[in-house]
Amino acid sequence: MNPAQPSQRKRISLQRVLISWSVLALGIAALLLSYFLYQASAQQFRSTWANKLEAELGGLRLTLQHQLAEEEFSLSDQTLSRMATRPHVSHLLLLVDGQVLLSTRRAEIDRPLGIDLASKHLSTDRQPFQFFQDGGHFYGLQPIPFRTRELRGEQQGWLFAHYDASQQRQQMLRSTGLRIALLILLLVLYTLGLQRIMQRQVLRPLHRLVAFTNRLQAGKLGQTIHSGSSSEFAHLDAAFNNLSLHLQHSMQQIRDQHMRDQAFTRAFPDVAFLLDNDGIIRSRYGSPDSPLPVLNADLTGQPFTCWLQPQAAERITDSRDQALISQDIEITEIRTKTFMSNRA
Repeated sequence: MNPAQPSQRKRISLQRVLISWSVLALGIAALLLSYFLYQASAQQFRSTWANKLEAELGGLRLTLQHQLAEEEFSLSDQTLSRMATRPHVSHLLLLVDGQVLLSTRRAEIDRPLGIDLASKHLSTDRQPFQFFQDGGHFYGLQPIPFRTRELRGEQQGWLFAHYDASQQRQQMLRSTGLRIALLILLLVLYTLGLQRIMQRQVLRPLHRLVAFTNRLQAGKLGQTIHSGSSSEFAHLDAAFNNLSLHLQHSMQQIRDQHMRDQAFTRAFPDVAFLLDNDGIIRSRYGSPDSPLPVLNADLTGQPFTCWLQPQAAERITDSRDQALISQDIEITEIRTKTFMSNRA
């Protein structure tokens, strides 16, 4: 590649850039909002069932403490059995000294505990209420101190509960999924609306302006454009319209001047020079073949007296100064011998 030429980078349309970024922003927003919505729903679900489990085991503990103090074991067993009739209660038992005293599963009574509490992060070494969640399953361990008539001292027991909230969790997930779907739908509708606004208010007016500049480049001057309804594009329209009219006027002036120059060249029999304020020759008019060979050379950029002898040049300079002062035509006659020799 020629180092003098600038590297040509591939240009991407503004519409494609906007669509790509809109899709990317929509995807990121949908993922983040979905994640936080799911986390909020899951945390609320966990907190609700933790409070429910703690409250029910707390009420059951008070009832069992009173019944065990009166040594009403059959009534305690009935209380535990009635508690187990609730749809979400999967398993309840009362553990005392490592043995199952009461249980909703008859085979466990008077036997060592067959549940691995450590796998559920529960321990009989801690006194406060303990709670563990495994998906839709909730496990709780509630301390229950009680005193019987036979024993003067206080015994320490533990209420273990297993709640199965799998159906409720599925309902929560479906509800959360519907909320996420609704949220994504709203984001999609918002993005489509924003895309439509950008299409109508930005992209289409830009395309019309690009087409308008192409017509100006092709020489179709004097046309006007009304590309959009926004105030920003109204200013651009006015600027482009003024540019178009100015270019048309300038081109018309150039064409008129060119026609005058051609007419003057055809009508003028000899040679005339156009000077600037400093007396420097800027252009030449008249016959291309002057009878004076020195005038056929390219004198552009040189003083207007460069083709004369010093004495004649001084006379012509004085005549020019007088013409500038009087703002009238000054005619000076010079002889042929005063011309410089042909420089060509």
